[in-house]
Amino acid sequence: MRIELVVSIGLIAAVLGVLWFLLTPGSREEVYKTTEQGQALIAIVHTPPLLQPTLGTLVFFHGGGWYTGSPQMVGALGKALAVKGYRFVAPGYRVHGRDGTGIEEALDDARDALAWARQAFSAEEGHPFAIGGASAGGHLASVVAMEKANVPITHLVLLNPVLDLTSATAGAGFSSGELMLIEQLSAARRAELSPLLVLATLPQPVLLAYGTADPLWQAYGSVLSAADLRLAVFDGRRHGFFNEPALRSKVRDLVQEFLEES
Repeated sequence: MRIELVVSIGLIAAVLGVLWFLLTPGSREEVYKTTEQGQALIAIVHTPPLLQPTLGTLVFFHGGGWYTGSPQMVGALGKALAVKGYRFVAPGYRVHGRDGTGIEEALDDARDALAWARQAFSAEEGHPFAIGGASAGGHLASVVAMEKANVPITHLVLLNPVLDLTSATAGAGFSSGELMLIEQLSAARRAELSPLLVLATLPQPVLLAYGTADPLWQAYGSVLSAADLRLAVFDGRRHGFFNEPALRSKVRDLVQEFLEES
């Protein structure tokens, strides 16, 4: 009897282990680019559970002011969307504090990450292939979309993005390091890399989300409110609100509904 009980418990544990494996989102790292200096750039790919059909792909760039940051910063959002059936690709890219690079290099990496992801997951025609980002990552995503890169993009998802380099000041929430990187660009280039006034003209539907206590919202809010854009405003929330544990499910649902409705 004791042997039978042990065997039964072992079988139950094995079945539960298989179910856990089939119902749990996956996560893996993939190299999407090797720089001229031999540096391998990694994307973290969060995938739906094996029993969940993949509904689409979102390539999402982390923030950090082009100065710092990593894909792990958006891991909570990635895992939450993977549970709902969306592949979430979080590319790392070169940043000044770690790599001594500037905004142009970060943009080069964003373009390459987007092209790699489209090629890697091109078999899913008919499903959304979206890009997005948070803060400086939102800037990278919106500039790549504005450039009309030769990659079909169905949606643009921007969480408290930087949208105007021409008006960046310490009062708008930019650090001295971030301002230094912006000032490395010519005035003409800053204007070219400022998508604030052209977002509404993009062919893709655009979702923007800000907290009202974010200096970026205070700088851009009047312009964005007058544009034909999907806008979500979180009262009293600061920059980076989407990573607050109390708001994670709400932000996940917001993004999911946007990808499904548009």
